[in-house]
Amino acid sequence: MFYANILFHFFKKQSNLCYHLIMKTLKISYIFLILPLILGIIGLTEAQIPMSDALFYSFSMYFVAYEGPAYNYYVEAARWLAPIMTFSSVLMFFSYYRQRIYNYIKYQRNDSVVLYGNAELCSIIKQSLNNPIIETEDFEFVKAHRYILCGAEEENLLFYENHKEKLRDKKVYIQCETLRSQLISNDNVKLFNMNEISARLYWNKFDIKKILANIKDAHIVLIGFGNLGKEIILQALQNNIFDPGQHITYDVFGEEEHFTSIYSSLANISDTVVFYDHWESHLDLINKADVVIVCEQNNQLSIIQTLLMQTTINEIEVFADNPSIYDLLSEQNRLNIFDFKQLALTKENIFNERTLDVAKRLNLRYAHLYNNVEENEVNKELEWNKLDTFTKYSNISSTDYHVTRLKLIQDWDLNNLTDERIDYLAHLEHIRWSRYHYLSNWKYGIPANGKNKDSKQKIHIDLIPYEKLSKVEKDKDRDTVKLLLEFK
Repeated sequence: MFYANILFHFFKKQSNLCYHLIMKTLKISYIFLILPLILGIIGLTEAQIPMSDALFYSFSMYFVAYEGPAYNYYVEAARWLAPIMTFSSVLMFFSYYRQRIYNYIKYQRNDSVVLYGNAELCSIIKQSLNNPIIETEDFEFVKAHRYILCGAEEENLLFYENHKEKLRDKKVYIQCETLRSQLISNDNVKLFNMNEISARLYWNKFDIKKILANIKDAHIVLIGFGNLGKEIILQALQNNIFDPGQHITYDVFGEEEHFTSIYSSLANISDTVVFYDHWESHLDLINKADVVIVCEQNNQLSIIQTLLMQTTINEIEVFADNPSIYDLLSEQNRLNIFDFKQLALTKENIFNERTLDVAKRLNLRYAHLYNNVEENEVNKELEWNKLDTFTKYSNISSTDYHVTRLKLIQDWDLNNLTDERIDYLAHLEHIRWSRYHYLSNWKYGIPANGKNKDSKQKIHIDLIPYEKLSKVEKDKDRDTVKLLLEFK
C-alpha cells in the first residue's frame, strides 16, 4: 500500500513529464510507428475496404485486435509490424521512465544522495555511501536530500547557482580546489577539496617518531607541488606542531607558484618552506632528509625508480593515484603507498560530520564557561551560528590538530596530567592558533576599536609568543586542551 501510494502521487505529479516523454519517444520513432498504419491503409483500401474501416482496422493492429484476413502483402506486413512497434514503444518508455520511478521512491528516504560530475570520483565516493543513491545523467537536476558535486569546479558552481532556490534547504557538498571553506557563509553548503582531505589524512596517520628525535632541525622533502603539494604543506604547518622549540624545514622540489607571496606571513612561523628547481641535482639533501614524500603525479613511476636506484632512503612516501603499478618493483618494501583518492573520497571525509560536531561542542563549552550558556543541542547550533566563518574554521582546525596531540601524549597518564604538561600542550595549542591566523595573513596589531582583534585589518593583539600572553589568554588555551581531552 505504501509503494502504491507513492507511485500514485508520482504519476499524478509527473503527468506533464509523462506526456512530454511519450511525445519525445513518438517523434524519435515517428516513421517506424506510422509505417504499419500506412501499410495497413494501403493494403485494406486495395482490398476494397472503405477508408474509415481501413483506418480503424489499421489502428486495431497495434493492439493485436485485427481479426480480418491478410488480403495482401501490405496487410500481412502491417499486422506483424504494428504490435512489434507497440511493444518497442512501451519498452522504450519504461526503460527511460523506470529510473525516475526508482529515484522518486528513494527520495522518500530522508538521507537520499545524488552525485554529479567526474565518473571516476563518483564511483569511489559511492563505495562508502550506505544512503539511497539517486541516479542521474550529466548535470540534470533531480530531487534529493544531499547533493555531491564532483565535476569541474566552474561546472559545480554553475550548477549550484542555476538551482540555488531548489537547493536552499538541502545539504550541498561541492568539490572545489581554489575556494577555501572559510569563504562560504552558508552552513548548508560545504566545500570539500580532495587534495586538502588527502593531506590532512596523511599527516593524521604520520608516524611522528620519524622526526621527534631531530625536531630542532628536521627536514621533510616534497617532490612535486601543484594543488596537492600546496595542501600537504599547509596541513603540515597547521598539524606538525610537536615542540615549542621545533624547527622543521620543508624542502619542496616544484614550481613555487607564488606560494610565499600569497602566504606572506610565513616568516612568523618557526618552520620554513624552501623551494628548489630540480630534485635530481640535490640527491645529497634527499638522502639526509628525515622524510621524503613524492606527490608528483606526472611520470611518478620514473621518479620512484630513480629514487630507489640512486638514493639510500629507507622509506619513500608516495601519494599514488594507481598503487597497483608498484606491485612488481623489486624494492617495493621501501615504499609507503598512500592511495590518496580512495582514502579521501569517503562519506565520512566529505560530510565531515564528526569533526564538525566536536568543533560545535567545543564552542558551546566556551560559551558555557565564559557566558554561562546552558549546554544543550539547541544552544550548540545557536552559538555556532553566531560565529563568523573564519572563527568556525579555527575551531575545526583545533579539532583536527587534536589527532596530533593524542599521538604526542600517547604514553602519558591522562588521568594524572600535571599543570606543567597542561601548560606544555597549551603552548602548542597557541602555536597552532597563531599559525592558523598567519596562514590567512593575519599579523600582530592593536585594534583601534579597543577589542582583541580587527577582522577587516586582519590584526590580533594575541599574535605574540605564548610566554607573553596574559594569564586569562593562557587559561583559554589550557581550557581548549582540557576540553578536547574530554571529548577525545
